[in-house]
Amino acid sequence: MSLGNDTVICQGQQITLGTPNIYDSYLWNTGSRSSSITVLTSGTYSLTVQKLQGNVVQNGDFSGGNVGFQSDYIVGPGGTWGLLSDPGTFAVTSNSSLVHNNFSYCFDHTSGNSSGSMLVVNGSDVQNEVVWKQTVTISPNTDYQFSVWAASVVADNPGTLRFMINGVQVGAQLNLPWSTCNWQQFFVTWNSGVNTTAEIAIINQNTLDAGNDFALDDITFRPVCTSTDAINVTVEARPVVNLGPDQTICRGESVTFDAAQSNPATYQWNTGHVSSAIQTDTAGLYQVTVTSPNGCVASDNVNVAVEERPDAGSDAYVQFCNSSNQVDLVDHLASGITQDGSWSTQNPVLNGNLSANGILNLSSVSGDFDVIYVKQGTFCPNDTSHWQLSIAEQPVAGNDVSLHLCNSSDFNTSLFSLLDIVQPSQQGHWVVDPIVGGAFDTANDLLSPELIPEGNYTISYVLEAEGVCMNDTASLNLQISSVPVIQFSSDKTRGCEELTVSFVNETIASPNTTYSWQLSDGSQYTADNSFTHVFPVAGCYDVALTAVTDGLCVATGSVSNMICVDPLPVADFSYGPQQVYSDFPEVNFTNNSTLNYTNEWDFGDGQGNTQENPSHVYEQGVAADYTVTLVVVTDAGCSDTTTQVVEVREQLLFFVPNAFTPDEDKFNPVFRPVMTAGFDPNDYELTIYNRWGEIVFSSMNPSVGWDGNFGGNMCPDGLYLWTLKFGHEFKDNVFFYKGHVSLIR
Repeated sequence: MSLGNDTVICQGQQITLGTPNIYDSYLWNTGSRSSSITVLTSGTYSLTVQKLQGNVVQNGDFSGGNVGFQSDYIVGPGGTWGLLSDPGTFAVTSNSSLVHNNFSYCFDHTSGNSSGSMLVVNGSDVQNEVVWKQTVTISPNTDYQFSVWAASVVADNPGTLRFMINGVQVGAQLNLPWSTCNWQQFFVTWNSGVNTTAEIAIINQNTLDAGNDFALDDITFRPVCTSTDAINVTVEARPVVNLGPDQTICRGESVTFDAAQSNPATYQWNTGHVSSAIQTDTAGLYQVTVTSPNGCVASDNVNVAVEERPDAGSDAYVQFCNSSNQVDLVDHLASGITQDGSWSTQNPVLNGNLSANGILNLSSVSGDFDVIYVKQGTFCPNDTSHWQLSIAEQPVAGNDVSLHLCNSSDFNTSLFSLLDIVQPSQQGHWVVDPIVGGAFDTANDLLSPELIPEGNYTISYVLEAEGVCMNDTASLNLQISSVPVIQFSSDKTRGCEELTVSFVNETIASPNTTYSWQLSDGSQYTADNSFTHVFPVAGCYDVALTAVTDGLCVATGSVSNMICVDPLPVADFSYGPQQVYSDFPEVNFTNNSTLNYTNEWDFGDGQGNTQENPSHVYEQGVAADYTVTLVVVTDAGCSDTTTQVVEVREQLLFFVPNAFTPDEDKFNPVFRPVMTAGFDPNDYELTIYNRWGEIVFSSMNPSVGWDGNFGGNMCPDGLYLWTLKFGHEFKDNVFFYKGHVSLIR
């Protein structure tokens, strides 16, 4: 293995050292174990590589079966759970579950599938028995790599393996994991010294016979060849080059740059020059690359800017009108003239109305003035031009005015009173657009709004200007709106409360009109065309409509008592008696209604009456509910209806005997109240007491009575107290009765 010749690199560079990736291990003096390293500092770098030779162990992957090794264990003879039923036995197999029913389904380490072989062991319960042993021939003074792969095949009491060479333990013992089929590697490097043979042995330290089961595979013992080489790396400093700061020159001048240094070197400029110095009068980036004899490179660059010679332009004559507040003289420079010069005045001075950057205030200036424009150079000399300014006065007619009038206005007014006119020395004239005959009297400066149709008009007063100034105009922007003509109607004017009325707007007005309805019940609406309103309270109501056109012209129309609402009657009655029984079902009705001009009764049984306070007899002996309806109508035809239910019920009837004879004949053997009608059988309770107050009988079923027995024995003749409680069939009333009954045998 060779790292090559010593080498030189430039400061800031790096170099990769190494050898082809054909060896089994690499170790640099830097501690790296990769086949190559990258360095950027001076120093000596050495590499030691190792190459493994062939395996001297025979049948280490057990592809040849049970041959080539010795063992204190025996080949599994078989038993209850398979070949390896007994401790201290082994077998070569492709799947550990094939040699013992309780072993996991593990494949060999070499192939990882059922195509390979491995040694599977049922651990011995005798300590220090050799599982596998082989003696190999070796070379003296040679490093050997010893490797073994092992895995547990039962997740209980995993094996503990110790590895021996010529009777001496090498490396640490291997404690197999509790998980099964998880291959673990034992690895150690061993030097043969003076030995020419090596006895390699694997011993299991675990002596538990339960779960002490594992597999071995890929046992190797390989000689290692070593080679070392070193290389010196020197870092050389780069050349020093400095072209100085960026520079600006005036157009027509030149500048020189020199990249020479004390050490020998070659030079390469981006302009193509190869000398150490160049001279230029052109703007641009100039870059030089300096290379040392060993190839180390440094570079520098410098920007050259060329300032154009300033040009203030030619002398000029310029006219302005003082209608503008200010102008920028820079905007009047000829094309191509640089615009960042300074301005000043002389003969006469503009008294501060001209700024150095060319802003001229015209608001209070008129006349002729001399102005100087100077363009200064940074690296070039200044340039100057002379300007003559003539400033004319702008005529001012006045401010524009907007006016909005209704064509109901009946007056004549002066146009000058409506406009904000500034009277100049010269006389102006009027312009009207569009022209309406008779409305505008420009000769006498008069305006008559009532003669103007609805629309927009412009009346202008124009003053003529001189020189570069413009005519000035003061305008009256006049908007004329028409007054609305109020008209409206409704679908009805009278009715019963609550009365719903629909109103229709029939007003004649322009589209830009808003409407406001006012009802005397306090309601307001803004409907343009129609709306519906409900009058809930009886009475007569006024209706008013206000229309506003263009927010200015207002008209209002109203109708007094336009809508009248008649009151509703209130239907109400009472009756008696409140409880009506079928044996005498007569009911008297009392009419409590108001505004009842007519009355119409329906008694709910197919009969009726028009009396104010009628009486009615329902069918006797019939229990039923009757819905009674009363309809009342006012003299204006407004009506109201009310209903009530009249309940006709059965009369309450019952009978309690005062004696009974439970003497085993069929006559009167049981005491029981006879409930005929009007009671609630679900709210019934009968209780019987003897003379000492003991309860001898109780029942909540009206069909069950007392047979004269108590506790399985017949009660003696005598007088017994009874209590009876029950509810009414149609009411919440509860009735309670008591009395005596004679027991006779």
